[in-house]
Amino acid sequence: QYPSTNEGERRLPRAAVHVTIGLAFHRKTTRRTPKTAPASGPETRSMPDRFILTPYFLDEPEPPLDTLAADDWRVVRAALPDGQPTARMGMLYDALAAEVAAALAAGERPVSLAGDCCATIGVMAGLQRAGLSPTLLWFDAHGDFNTWESTPSGFLGGMPLAMAVGLGEQTLLAATGLQPWPAARVVLAGARDLDPGERDNIVAAGIGV
Repeated sequence: QYPSTNEGERRLPRAAVHVTIGLAFHRKTTRRTPKTAPASGPETRSMPDRFILTPYFLDEPEPPLDTLAADDWRVVRAALPDGQPTARMGMLYDALAAEVAAALAAGERPVSLAGDCCATIGVMAGLQRAGLSPTLLWFDAHGDFNTWESTPSGFLGGMPLAMAVGLGEQTLLAATGLQPWPAARVVLAGARDLDPGERDNIVAAGIGV
């Protein structure tokens, strides 16, 4: 059981890991053969994974997460100035978005590991930079669909999915260049602990549950 910040929202224990698979599909390639050789059907190969670690909890460094990184992982860091948490997070997620876009440009599947759910905004921004807009499957016992008007606790970690579809504060989207994700391309899976106002937000937005 995670300690509760207030009512339905839960704060992950320090150094917990949030994982986002930025793109999960197989690329089909056709193998070229000499004209005299028998025809070969499509060959399916998996995209290689590129692991991207963002060792922060919101805007604060989380040193225990550094121990997860293998030698070939990319680690996102940024010199964050003093200021509002969302402004600092925006700089961090802009750097994450660049890593995700670079992975895709190299033909790799970005797998993001971070200390909280808000980092998903950086992953989504990177996908958009690469010209992609896949369906977003959000697996979480909590909806992460609060806004400042509906949140009982004021915890930013309970808001990223709402932010991503254009609701509530949009600082992180502006910082990363993320255009609001179409609600029709979002599925919230496994949610069972929703605040009353959060539930209303989900229904009004038309999010699939």
